[in-house]
Amino acid sequence: MPICRTITRKALEAAAACVLVSAAPGSAIVDRVVAIVGTEAVTLSEIDLELRLEALFSESEPADMGNRGEDVLRRLIDRRLVMQDLSLTPFLQVQAAEVDRQVEQLRDQRFLGGRDLEAALRHYRLTLEDCRSFLEEQIAFERYVTFRFKTGLAASRQAIETFYRDEYLVLQRERGEPVAPLEEVSDLISRIVVERRATELLEARLLELRSLLRIESRLRPAKGAEP
Repeated sequence: MPICRTITRKALEAAAACVLVSAAPGSAIVDRVVAIVGTEAVTLSEIDLELRLEALFSESEPADMGNRGEDVLRRLIDRRLVMQDLSLTPFLQVQAAEVDRQVEQLRDQRFLGGRDLEAALRHYRLTLEDCRSFLEEQIAFERYVTFRFKTGLAASRQAIETFYRDEYLVLQRERGEPVAPLEEVSDLISRIVVERRATELLEARLLELRSLLRIESRLRPAKGAEP
């Protein structure tokens, strides 16, 4: 389960001292606060957990934190901002039954190496609760984007025609694939245009939230300090 709790900034500063957290049988990683979002901490172990969850769902081995740590931290910070914003609209909260349905779907899947869910969780050193927490945040995130940015959003005829002319036709010709008439692909293009606009609105909202909250990132250790 992600390590995140609302505490005072003074307590957060004290929490930045390193502690040992079990990473695997016979080994340990040094955990520390790597970012502060308002009054919430993001820890190194959360990045490690996110990398393992990402690997589970992409059916790959976990990426090295040195290569992906910064990207994952930015994503965790953005998600933290969204969850804080979402807390202001209680009617959008995710219900346990929704997460249960997602978990049941996972039980019907096969993961890396043909593993079932239980075997995959053991392979990635994850618990079912880790998955539930991740799925709950994913559902909440999608609901937030839909409610806040997609409601009432529609692609204009001009936007659809522009996408068809400047992107669809160019891509199909580069691939040497058949070109469908505009009317046959207009619904698909409309969805793509709406998704892009919603993403732009989300990014603008995240910028606004970042400006309203104090965010400190400490992923890279200070020069001369041990990682």
